[in-house]
Amino acid sequence: MYGLWALAVFERPARTAYQAIADSVGKLTGLGRLFGGNASGASFMTAGIVLAVMITPIVNTAISREVLATVAQDDKNAAIAMGATRWRCCACACSPRVRSGLTGAVMLGLGRGAG
Repeated sequence: MYGLWALAVFERPARTAYQAIADSVGKLTGLGRLFGGNASGASFMTAGIVLAVMITPIVNTAISREVLATVAQDDKNAAIAMGATRWRCCACACSPRVRSGLTGAVMLGLGRGAG
């Protein structure tokens, strides 16, 4: 589904952006051979952007929220009662407890992208 979306919707704007980059960078001495010439929207860069779009929902929304929900509410309340801000609470109380789960979420997302 993502591949069809990339070909149907994303390929044309990507080609325009890549051509603008090729026109501006291709004029520089030494970089003209690497970045000059005609640009194609169907490229490895476009595939990388599509994979990033595909991986992000799995890592950010689904698994990371579940992992962060496993931290005990008492730990969060204790950090806030000691005067920590909400961000500091996440950094000090939540982050050490969910680090392995977030690492697993990132690995699962990268595995989906590689597969």
